[in-house]
Amino acid sequence: MSDPADFHQVFSDLIRAAGIEKSKFPPFDSWAELRASYEKHNLPFDEVRDERYSEELNIALACLSIFHSYLSGLALCYFVRLSRAKRITPKNQAGFTLASGIAADVGAIALLCREGFDIQAKNLLRSLREKLDCLIAVQLNRRFAVEFVAAEGSDNANRFWHKRIARGKLKKFISERISKLSRKKVLLGDEWFERRESFERWVGEAVHPSHTTGLLSAFPDFGRTDVGSDDFGCFGAPSDSSISTIQSAMGLAYEITFMVRVRGLISEDDFEVDERDIYDSINRYEGFMCSCTAKSMFEPNLDIFKLLAYARGMILVKEEGVGQEVELKKYETEVLDILIDIISKVRGDFEERISQLEA
Repeated sequence: MSDPADFHQVFSDLIRAAGIEKSKFPPFDSWAELRASYEKHNLPFDEVRDERYSEELNIALACLSIFHSYLSGLALCYFVRLSRAKRITPKNQAGFTLASGIAADVGAIALLCREGFDIQAKNLLRSLREKLDCLIAVQLNRRFAVEFVAAEGSDNANRFWHKRIARGKLKKFISERISKLSRKKVLLGDEWFERRESFERWVGEAVHPSHTTGLLSAFPDFGRTDVGSDDFGCFGAPSDSSISTIQSAMGLAYEITFMVRVRGLISEDDFEVDERDIYDSINRYEGFMCSCTAKSMFEPNLDIFKLLAYARGMILVKEEGVGQEVELKKYETEVLDILIDIISKVRGDFEERISQLEA
């Protein structure tokens, strides 16, 4: 395994087997930390917190509000391109309608969570995920964009959905297209599909009628001992159960911001000189979103990313350590200690499984 990519894959499989990946949400531990991030990215901060919500829910909703503004800015960029383009392309047409739908879905999720209709907010997550998949496909394949725009009317739209989206077709298509951009022409791995299937099962529980979802619609905090609310949910009952809903919506931010930058979907050239403040504000929103992603996904798993970076021959340091000389032996020792901990965790899990089989 002389190729660093092979070592990277081995370590990735090991981490996956250990099941040690973590997430942190809300991404900020306090209202003061949230304010500091707003100020760092030069965003206006609203000091007013809704007394109906816990601090965690207030922070989560504040983050989701920025995500909504960012997505609305993306839709605006598409609209500006369409209004000024000499030639209308299917990619821009589809991009505008999909980005608008994504932004509206996130806005609706925020509104439903604020008003205490969490199950209904979860219903929108599946639609949101599907629209994002289509936006990615539109960017990766012109023919997909042409067919998407041409599918006007309910009959054509239904045929397009069955031909291009239903039964995992869209996920497979995205995997194949991304693999063609990869150096090694490797399809997205099983882990990507497993994560998607886990998400789809979770939102499916909210979409399909069941005794449990009906009960939670009536009493959002049913079964929880850490809260005392017994508000009747049919009239709206804000609950911390919405935090996981918001986390799932914001979990898509990484894919969107990555695609925006790789495909150049937001450009300063799209705006006139007197409109540059719009472009600047979108960049500030994106900076805040990247900060949320880092604190939610990367910061809790810094050791894992250290190991994966090391497998590719790179050194990963925290922001405050950039530019400082790294003690290589000490760094390698830290990385190898991380690897030993992961191997020990996997071995312990396997030994426990063996004990269960022998019992």
